[in-house]
Amino acid sequence: AALLVGVAAVSADSVESAKPVAVAVTDSLDSEAAATKAEADLVAAKADLAAAEAAITAAKAEFDTAQADLATAEATIAELEQKMAELESKIQEKQKELEDIIRKQGPAHAAIGGRNGDADA
Repeated sequence: AALLVGVAAVSADSVESAKPVAVAVTDSLDSEAAATKAEADLVAAKADLAAAEAAITAAKAEFDTAQADLATAEATIAELEQKMAELESKIQEKQKELEDIIRKQGPAHAAIGGRNGDADA
């Protein structure tokens, strides 16, 4: 019986001394799991960052393209406005020529009409 009590006491001591080892092993496993999770989170964050950078680059390219298109459109508008001004000037010039012709022909038409009227009378 004394032997059993001694073995039980040694076993109890072994269990008590094993607790810190078990706690240390558990803490170590928890730390490794936390480190692994942190590494996975870091990899995911880096992937998100890379995706965001790619989206920004694409948006900048679209913006640059839109600016180039706008510059082209503005140049086209300026060109068309210049052509419109030239055409308006030509129209005014032709209208003036037409008015001059009508003014010159007016008395001639009146004279012809008058002669026809005199001949009829």
